[in-house]
This record gives sequence, C-alpha cells and structure tokens, in this order.
Amino acid sequence: MTKQEMLQLKMTATRVRMGIIEATHGGKSGHPGGSLSAADVL
Repeated sequence: MTKQEMLQLKMTATRVRMGIIEATHGGKSGHPGGSLSAADVL
C-alpha cells in the first residue's frame, strides 16, 4: 500500500468517525461506542 493510499484510508476513517459523532449528537440519543468500534474494524 502506498503512502497516498494509506493517507486516503485515514482520511476516510476520520470522516466516518465524525459522521458517527455528528449523527449521535444530532439525534440527542444513543451511544457512539459500538459504531466507532465497527468503524475501526472496517
């Protein structure tokens, strides 16, 4: 895997995590732990 590909994956992972936090916060409900763990696996 090239450095560029690795950087792209890290950026995608960050966007996924931010989406999880924003959705949980926006819904004023839930716990992001499980979703964040699933994002790490993916």
